[in-house]
Amino acid sequence: MKTLILSLCTFTLLVGCSDGDVYICTGPQSEAYHKSDDCKGLRRCSGTIEKISKEDAKFIGRRACRFCY
Repeated sequence: MKTLILSLCTFTLLVGCSDGDVYICTGPQSEAYHKSDDCKGLRRCSGTIEKISKEDAKFIGRRACRFCY
């Protein structure tokens, strides 16, 4: 059982190295990142919507959207 769990964890790390891309609003009040560009949380975006890596979004201080995560 321990071997199976260890194998699954290793596989997840190898396959899931990248968290993928997310969407952010460039407006001054924006705080979150989103799974898709049509998320309810982006409807009132006062800037533009940009696609960036989840890692970069976290690096610039964004949190996960409460609607889509």
